[in-house]
Amino acid sequence: MAEDFTFSSPNGDDHISKAVFKSRCWEPNISLTQGLDIELLIAKGDQAFIKYLGRTTTGKTFRNVELHRVRNRQIASIECFFGGSMSFPAGVESQKKG
Repeated sequence: MAEDFTFSSPNGDDHISKAVFKSRCWEPNISLTQGLDIELLIAKGDQAFIKYLGRTTTGKTFRNVELHRVRNRQIASIECFFGGSMSFPAGVESQKKG
């Protein structure tokens, strides 16, 4: 991540710094995340639009869409879109087959 990295999301994160992103978003949730499956990746110039399905350690799933901007081979910013104010894990429950 770039030194001046910023992160924005619908949870009131409006261009927060790298340090705040790590402490508020990454560190509390990394132990809850089992993995991410990229479903769609569209890149143009210095931007990448990524849709992914996340799996939690409790068997739930969530889906996010993010716009990444890159500068000098480092992530300069991420805008995360997941609809509404939610706590982790967001929205999409594991679907039961049957």
